Amino acid sequence: MNDGMISFDEIARMYEEGILTIADVQAKYGHVIARYLLLAKYAVERHAGWPRVDYPPKMFISHKWREDNSACAEATELAESLSVTGVDVVFDQWWSDEQNRDLEWRIAQLAVSRTVFFLLTPEYFAHTSLDVNAGKYRASWVEDEAYFVHNLYTKQRDETPEIGAVIDPTGLLLDPDHEPIQWFNRIFDVSSPEMWRAFLAAFAGLRVHTLSQADQQMISKEARTHANIFLSGRHSEAFSALAMLAADFPFVGDLAIMLVKMAEEIGDLARACDAARLGVHFTEDWRWEHRWLEAKWNSLQ
Repeated sequence: MNDGMISFDEIARMYEEGILTIADVQAKYGHVIARYLLLAKYAVERHAGWPRVDYPPKMFISHKWREDNSACAEATELAESLSVTGVDVVFDQWWSDEQNRDLEWRIAQLAVSRTVFFLLTPEYFAHTSLDVNAGKYRASWVEDEAYFVHNLYTKQRDETPEIGAVIDPTGLLLDPDHEPIQWFNRIFDVSSPEMWRAFLAAFAGLRVHTLSQADQQMISKEARTHANIFLSGRHSEAFSALAMLAADFPFVGDLAIMLVKMAEEIGDLARACDAARLGVHFTEDWRWEHRWLEAKWNSLQ
């Protein structure tokens, strides 16, 4: 097969089999193909694996850069507002030049984020195929970010919330006939200065608990261990051990989510409801986790 005519599936196969590295793909087939390959890989891993346990939770800000390579003022303001709460804000304007050049690192930041904020401006949609030419891929970072998260949430029922903040004084983006808006599961119209201020103020009361790096690593490691024990068939042992870990660190909402998933896997809806109820009670200070767990609990009634 001629390299110029090789299909994406064939490139993906060679990457999966170790014949090609991401660096090879970039050099031979281009930056966009490598980027799309990584997004597909992470989507599959997220769908197949257990929920990650990360604390503090990561929040990714997706925005369209200006022509002068600066962030829009709202993106910077949102990042600063979130960071004071203790959230791990993923914001490309704060990355080093080396990080921005590292394709795998950039994609990984999106893939592991708990919540993704999309700042939806006319310029944002002008650089995605959500607005025109539906179904045709358009090579841009905002295109990749929107498709990746939308695919996880709507097609694979992932728990990652998408939050679209519409900044468009013309009102055209919020028109009911504007189909792209329907992509996002939470939409806030923050086009006016008053609504934008109210949107930022909504996060003022959020506070993330302080954990040492050692505790963060221990929680993630133990959660993975309990998940592996569960997958080996020792369901009751894994559930009990994870429940004890969740009791010690009740503010880590991902642990409650894992308990719900374990109970669902073995068809124990009573335990799933108890775990979701516990998660709701313990994570009221972390509203996105709270809402997700509350919805999960209600869906099991």
